[in-house]
Amino acid sequence: MKKIITLSIFVLVTSLTKAQVCDYWYPLKQGNHFLWNSYNAKAKLTDTNEYTVTTALAEGTASVFTIHSIIKDEKGKEQASSDMKMKCDDNSLLIDMKNFIPQESMDAYKDMQISFSGNTLAFPSTFTAGSSLPDGTITMNVSNNSMEMATIVVNVKDRKVEGEETITTPAGTFKCFKISSTTESVTTTFGIKIPFTMKSNEYYSIGNGLIKSESFSKDSKPMGYMELASVTK
Repeated sequence: MKKIITLSIFVLVTSLTKAQVCDYWYPLKQGNHFLWNSYNAKAKLTDTNEYTVTTALAEGTASVFTIHSIIKDEKGKEQASSDMKMKCDDNSLLIDMKNFIPQESMDAYKDMQISFSGNTLAFPSTFTAGSSLPDGTITMNVSNNSMEMATIVVNVKDRKVEGEETITTPAGTFKCFKISSTTESVTTTFGIKIPFTMKSNEYYSIGNGLIKSESFSKDSKPMGYMELASVTK
């Protein structure tokens, strides 16, 4: 699967209006539909993820979008569904960090009391190649009848605009910006901590959103990847 692509030397500077910020990072219009295929480290299909923009509403000076996600296994059987939020203001596209809490964790504690704290993952409207992007963090606290059951903390850090690459997927060929990051999570249950670290490379195309995402272990071994199979605008 491994494809070595030489990064071009470039400087990217953008300054965008609110509407342009939304369209720049993602084509967020009601009804737009995206299909991603996920593969393991051996390039075997593991599941598909369908995203549909279901609502687009004004919230003060910002625009708020709801995206419905349906995950299916390699045989097409639905495994999970959920809704995620994205927000655009004059400066950034903001993604709710709750999306980084595994759905299976949400399902496991659905009958308990859950609270969240943290921030959003920001994609600024102004950046340069080689620059760092803001970190994102989320903490989920789970309790049952006032007894603390579990805590999940997820941090997305070391986000950097690496450069520009051309990526080809079943959806087409796209000129993309490569953004690297590290995701660290710690799940604590009854005092027992389970840490996990993953590195990622994500490739974003202007007006088309996320085209490909690659995951690696803490020691940089490939774990799998996800790529855009189709998009309907």
